[in-house]
Amino acid sequence: MPTNKFLEPNFNLKTLSANELQELVADIRGFIYQEVNHHGGHLASNLASIEFICALHYVYDLNKTRLIFDVGHQAYTHKILTGRHDFSKFRQGGMSGFIRESESPYDIFESGHAGNALGALSAYRALDLNNKVGKENIAIIGDQSFLNGHSLESFSYLLETTAAKNCPNQGKVTIVYNDNSPQIKTSNFDPSLVLKNLCQNVGWSYIEVHQGNDVLDGIQALESAQKKSGSVFVHFHTLRGYGYPEIVSQPDLYHSIGPSHRRITLSMADVLEKLNTPQTPLYCFNSAMTRAQHLVSYQQNHPHLYFDLGIREDHSLTSATIFAKEGHRVYVTYYSTFFQRVIDGLINEILRTKTKIIIGIDACGIADYNGSTHQGLFDLGLLYALDIPIVSPFNLNEAYYLMDKFYRSSLAGPLALRFSKDFTQNKPITPTKPTYELNAQVLAPQAVILTYGRVASLILDYVTSHHYPFLVLNCYQLNPLEEQLLTIIGDHKIIVYEETFYGGGLYHKLIEALFVRGRHNKVYQVAIDKPFVEGLPDDSFFDNLHLWNQRLKAIIEEILNQSSPRTNF
Repeated sequence: MPTNKFLEPNFNLKTLSANELQELVADIRGFIYQEVNHHGGHLASNLASIEFICALHYVYDLNKTRLIFDVGHQAYTHKILTGRHDFSKFRQGGMSGFIRESESPYDIFESGHAGNALGALSAYRALDLNNKVGKENIAIIGDQSFLNGHSLESFSYLLETTAAKNCPNQGKVTIVYNDNSPQIKTSNFDPSLVLKNLCQNVGWSYIEVHQGNDVLDGIQALESAQKKSGSVFVHFHTLRGYGYPEIVSQPDLYHSIGPSHRRITLSMADVLEKLNTPQTPLYCFNSAMTRAQHLVSYQQNHPHLYFDLGIREDHSLTSATIFAKEGHRVYVTYYSTFFQRVIDGLINEILRTKTKIIIGIDACGIADYNGSTHQGLFDLGLLYALDIPIVSPFNLNEAYYLMDKFYRSSLAGPLALRFSKDFTQNKPITPTKPTYELNAQVLAPQAVILTYGRVASLILDYVTSHHYPFLVLNCYQLNPLEEQLLTIIGDHKIIVYEETFYGGGLYHKLIEALFVRGRHNKVYQVAIDKPFVEGLPDDSFFDNLHLWNQRLKAIIEEILNQSSPRTNF
């Protein structure tokens, strides 16, 4: 029976015997499994990291040590050992699923995207040398994150600046490398020999822990690392989902799970299947998000057309661009939050050269549970700033139509295809030309509500159920705004209802379009009024629409009463 002593107020890991340490990791494993299955979160990676995180807490004094987690999605054990074990509102207004500086003084550097822990490690080392501070600096990074370009830049710099011949016994750093198998993105490349040679060539100590899921082996390795006078690379071999064979056998399914599961039937993979033909093969490029973006079937059916390049977003964009330049149909796709990382390549490799390619931007808007680092609130503003053609299909049928139309056209340059997370449907996919008017039967509307994406159907239901005399328009083409849309709008008052940050959305694009045409429509906006949104207080994004709908209701009442308070929210 688990004792869960770690829940006790005066729990002290450093006082435990060897047997008690092994009991502790078993208790934490069961606790994480239970809580994440109930509340959602990253599961497989956290089951792998329990032992070496316990070992870190056992060996090092955290008041004199900085633990710098890359991303931090695998840091649940660290949270538990620093007194944070209330998962009741996990990622939903309570404890974050990532490192958060506001949560604990032991959360040193918060990220959310892979690849920057080694850069932070380098900077802390430099600061400590300048300020003559004697802290231990330790970066914890996974195998796939380590192969990210940002990580490799920082690692090469660390090797240069901490080489024994350059700075003997000064500025020691420690890297804990979590060789976490099987990986999110399957790879046959084993960098361990290269890393070992690199470290030894510059005078670093290299310690390999083959049984990374043995807490006692981890403690022994870290105690050895702590005693070294120079920098150390500690290589842990761990197993994703350790302790649960069903997770070990298919860890991708348990990388990140929600508090509830729904069956996915048809997805973008099925749209790609329809667009792919022997005469016009469709190449797809992804960055370690194949399962999350429901593209597994396309990858399995067409391994020669599908490239999952791991956590290498820039590399993915460049590779996709080359295929597109050679005349192939190409679809390169990212979560909105990760799309932010490829803006330079988008400008210089695609826009400047007018390369024809579709960029699928997934998880736009509120990404439910993962907090401020994973929301998709900025892509639309970035796309507008670059004047990229943008479409936002209402469903997979419209996505099929819009993508096929673009590939068949003579247009040059990119097309951005935006959609929300879990963009799926149950009915068979048939190409459907989008229409703007969702409730054309409304006669003599007193205003129009202009919206797009997944909220369009919700707004239609809201307006219909309340019998409001408002025309709901699905703005499926976000850039450029078509004259047809502006004609339908006429001189009506306009409510722009959008699931993006209010500072860079459709509202501003519409104001600009009206201004250059000399039109003076009254325009309101309902949007997300802050750039960084943490976990939601309820079970899903949709349960929070009432907050926006209160704003919408106030504007509707103003229009119906012909009063005029503020126009922005």
